[in-house]
Amino acid sequence: MSDLFRVVLTGNVLAGHDPAAVRDRIAQTFRLDATQLDVVFSGRRVAVKRNATQAEADALTQRIVALGLSAESEPMPEVAPVPVAAPVAPMVAPVPAKPVPAPAPAASDELFSLAAPAAPAPTPTAGNATNPTAADASVETVTCPQCAEVQPTRTLCRACGIDMPRLRAARAEASRDANETRLGINNGPKTTFGPATVAAPQRYAGSGDTSMLGLGFSGRFNRSTYLASAFFSTALMWVLLGIGAYSGQMWLAIVGFVLGTIYGLRCMVLRLHDMGRTGWMSLLMIVPVVNFILAVMLLFVSGDDDDNAHGPAPEGGGAKLVWFSIAMMVLASGFASKGIASNPAAVVAMANQYRHHGTQHADEDSDEDTNFAADNVVVMYSIKGCEDCAKMRTWLDANGLQYTDYSVDTDSRAADQLSNKIAATGGANVRLPVMEVNGELLMDNPSTATVRAHLRGE
Repeated sequence: MSDLFRVVLTGNVLAGHDPAAVRDRIAQTFRLDATQLDVVFSGRRVAVKRNATQAEADALTQRIVALGLSAESEPMPEVAPVPVAAPVAPMVAPVPAKPVPAPAPAASDELFSLAAPAAPAPTPTAGNATNPTAADASVETVTCPQCAEVQPTRTLCRACGIDMPRLRAARAEASRDANETRLGINNGPKTTFGPATVAAPQRYAGSGDTSMLGLGFSGRFNRSTYLASAFFSTALMWVLLGIGAYSGQMWLAIVGFVLGTIYGLRCMVLRLHDMGRTGWMSLLMIVPVVNFILAVMLLFVSGDDDDNAHGPAPEGGGAKLVWFSIAMMVLASGFASKGIASNPAAVVAMANQYRHHGTQHADEDSDEDTNFAADNVVVMYSIKGCEDCAKMRTWLDANGLQYTDYSVDTDSRAADQLSNKIAATGGANVRLPVMEVNGELLMDNPSTATVRAHLRGE
């Protein structure tokens, strides 16, 4: 270990001291100008005295600390000696030179590396050639990022030999990677929709606006896009209902309802993402009163202006998109209305298939006598695809009953006949099948027990 020491400033003001007052004291004590003060208070480690004995380094350190500035003494780094050529013997008899006294310690009122001489720099001599720290202040200097050595601009540090530009570049790259990792840039944004946090795709490209068309739950919807999507969801359900009514395939209406529900849930989740909230808040829509408050928030509360954990700020939407979606919904509702008007029986059949009928078939397996008079006249008005109609046929066939079955969706005369009979009884819309037993009309999908009672005249 070297017997020489150096004093290093950390650039930090000690606790309990006013930074401005400390700066003034340092400037007055060591006679430093504004440029030198900027170096001292730059926040970097700066060596201000070198090749000093431990006592000298400790004394200067204590003096700087007393002024309110953080400083410390440390051993000088080991430096390989620089070979010096042997002096050439003079050709003439040397004139005895006066002995040169040893250099006095640095004056107590100047910092070794920072205080510039008032006069031009002296011509280098053998004494200062090996100590370039006393160089002219006009020479550009560089501080080693490894050992904090202040030295003229160069690539390799004269104290520790490190490649200074390369070390700075490596540290900058490491700092940049650490910041990106902390901000979640490399791993992408996070979405909290689901039982656990899921990493979203790689960092967004371009504006990153989430498409209205889709069923994914990643991304953000602003207010206008959310409103337009709600109208689009309603239009989708109307269109599939109309197609089902026209074609008689009412399962398409069920598909439309399911898709519209999923799509509407997606819109709420993406709107919550835009507000910086978790998509799980959409479950609050099943809570009375709270669902109304949440609906108002989704419509009127603005989203985050900048990127958040769910993606970049959306830029799409707007009034034009909202009006276009409203027009689509109006056209779709008109299409569905016409489909229902053209085939109302299909819609009634769908309602009957998915309506609970209580205990209307509870007595189908009864052990009562199933012998009926042969002169019973049974007429059934049904519709294609009606599950209750099929059950009634099964029961009539099982009991050996003769009956006439009119399909009102394909037989317009039978449909008119049924409508007239219903109107004569003062009824309105009814559920199928409608039974007529011995001239008496049994409406609203009568149970087999009711039909049995009329067949026996009870």
